Amino acid sequence: MRIEAPTSNFRKTNLKIYIAVCLTLAVWCIYDVYFNEGFQKKYTDDDGNPTGWMVINQKAVPFLFGAAALMGAYLFVVNKKKLIADENELIISGKKKIPYDSI
Repeated sequence: MRIEAPTSNFRKTNLKIYIAVCLTLAVWCIYDVYFNEGFQKKYTDDDGNPTGWMVINQKAVPFLFGAAALMGAYLFVVNKKKLIADENELIISGKKKIPYDSI
């Protein structure tokens, strides 16, 4: 008799939410930096140099897209993993086998 335990839906759903949050924040930062004139006026000095939040919004976009890509790749890998409890051993993702005697 075998019992299979795939990756929980809770973990998969949380990763999807984190990806959505990263992408939403990246788009919001792009909007503020390039299209929101009120934000641009508020966070640039008289010489036209960005200050404060403007710099953060300019620098954060690639990191947010990168984080979303890494979490998407992790979701792809985790989606296929499962733990199988056999009569003699634990099998992790069909590769690593741990006999019950060694536990």
